[in-house]
Amino acid sequence: MKLRNTAAIRAFVGREPGAEMTASELARRADCAPSTIDHLRNGRMTTCTADLAERIETALGVAPGTIFINENEPKAGVTTMDAPVARRSASIAIGGGRNERSSS
Repeated sequence: MKLRNTAAIRAFVGREPGAEMTASELARRADCAPSTIDHLRNGRMTTCTADLAERIETALGVAPGTIFINENEPKAGVTTMDAPVARRSASIAIGGGRNERSSS
């Protein structure tokens, strides 16, 4: 999962006025290292597992997708028909590759 941006997590975590909780408290609730939360807050880390993203968002009491986005989901408006075709692998699959051996 990809962090939307550092402001997304900073709005909820830190020592700043209005923050929901400290990084240490979130780390405890999300069952991860405090340094992981600090790295997400300062941009040294921008991705994490889906499991950790879910634990962080649950610990903060926010809806899924508020802080993290799924990098593997197709972008809006893009279908599988729009995806580029791997020409080389397609030609090999149907026997049209250049490295095909002849049996003569």
